[in-house]
Amino acid sequence: EQFLADINADGTVDYCVASGGGRMNITMDRYNADWSMVERGWNAHVKAEGRMFATMHEAVETFRAEKPGILDQDLPAFVIERDGAPVGPIVDGVVVTSDPHTALIAETVGSIPIIVGATSEEGGAGQSGVPPADDTAYRARLTAIFGSPKDDQIYALYPTADFPSVADTWITFWADWIMNCEAEELARSASGNAASYLYTFSREFSTGSRAGMGAMHANDLMFLFETYDVVGHTPDADDAAVTDAMQNAWIGLASDPTTAPPYLPAGASAWPPFDINNVQVVNFDAAVTVDSIHRGGRYASLRDLILL
Repeated sequence: EQFLADINADGTVDYCVASGGGRMNITMDRYNADWSMVERGWNAHVKAEGRMFATMHEAVETFRAEKPGILDQDLPAFVIERDGAPVGPIVDGVVVTSDPHTALIAETVGSIPIIVGATSEEGGAGQSGVPPADDTAYRARLTAIFGSPKDDQIYALYPTADFPSVADTWITFWADWIMNCEAEELARSASGNAASYLYTFSREFSTGSRAGMGAMHANDLMFLFETYDVVGHTPDADDAAVTDAMQNAWIGLASDPTTAPPYLPAGASAWPPFDINNVQVVNFDAAVTVDSIHRGGRYASLRDLILL
């Protein structure tokens, strides 16, 4: 909320959180186990029906006090109100029923620039399951999931000989298959209209519960919103610089969607828009760089294998 307050400071825009809740309680039935989660999300996010609070901070702290030890991903639904009424019910009557790629290409909700990306080790720390024990097990897993001949084609793209370990091979493949190449696909879908900006997040935590686990799933969000405390991390100067760079980019695009946002922690910079003929991707790490290749250039091959 402080992040949004900084964006709103000059009075030209009014961004705010309208509703929320834990991802394992509302909105996403990630494991096809409880469809009522989606209904709860629809009621909160679209219809603005739910327990109301003045701020997101008040909602989160209230739920934590009512149920000590509750994880953020398990929080109940909440709705933010102003003057006794929901601040942001969806009232335009438009329901987007197509997949995100089709919607971006068709500009279903308008020509809107986007920032999209993922962490470099999305499958780390168990996110992709227990890594295969050896090369034979890795090949067997590819065969079990994809069958022949895709298993051999995938192995040719991700041979264990090209990585420090079998585990690293599996984690890299999984991260590309599930997250990173999907991010590039979204950037490509959007690039024919408003600008899209692609990133990879490679910074890992050096302290706290995620120390030594690599740049795993959701690290980018914790750096963007400065919620290091969630994992007990004490940021150093390099961490603060990464956060500054990300906030400059996100605030810059929100403040002026017609101009390429900055991507460096200080000074003048302009994030290169995604171009299918000249791929450039910002890599957020101790040194923030612009790279000319994304995920080893494997996107096109994975796409051809119909994995996206």
